[in-house]
Amino acid sequence: MNTSLPQGSKPACYASHQVQFLVQRVHRLYRAGQEVAQNNTVLRTAFEELSNVIDLLQKAEQAFQQQHETWLNERAELEAEVQRYQDLFMAAPLPYIVTGLDGTIRQASSAATELLGAPEKLLIGRALAHFTPEGQRRTFRSQISELQQHTGTQQLEIEVQPWEGATFIAQLTVVVTRSRDGKPQHLRWQIQDVSAGKHTEQQLRKRIEELEQNLSATAA
Repeated sequence: MNTSLPQGSKPACYASHQVQFLVQRVHRLYRAGQEVAQNNTVLRTAFEELSNVIDLLQKAEQAFQQQHETWLNERAELEAEVQRYQDLFMAAPLPYIVTGLDGTIRQASSAATELLGAPEKLLIGRALAHFTPEGQRRTFRSQISELQQHTGTQQLEIEVQPWEGATFIAQLTVVVTRSRDGKPQHLRWQIQDVSAGKHTEQQLRKRIEELEQNLSATAA
């Protein structure tokens, strides 16, 4: 996944070159007309003003360069921060997925790609509902559309059908990411395979029912 920031240095460099070009052009005009201006008051005044313009242009160009260097440094720091976030996200031990509000996958951690049995390139742009049994997809899509109406952490339990492998029961922990003005932007999912726990729970309930039946039969 590409996490680099948009390129923006070329226009800035072009503007800097334009300022330098104007300064050089004004210098040439000043030198070319300086001798003529010595005998003409109007021209002399004009060239004095032109000299002031040169100074202003040079100061403006220096200020521009400083601002541009500051911008480049800030951009480098931001790109490094984005990369650190991406590295942490991909290395997370639990499966994490970021989707749009409609459930379209935008990011998937390495653990998520392993759990869903597909490389990231097959996950990105695909609906999360695609990884549920066909008969349950409409219900899951409806649940997704309702998530943005709520705040805080929410949990869903669904069947997950990986790209490769057997279907399993998953517990989904979902958080809605919102902008500063409160508008929903993304859905962040944590997926946990709880099939083993469900199987253990079913076995335990079955054992309890058998014990209750034996007790009832003994009491009778």
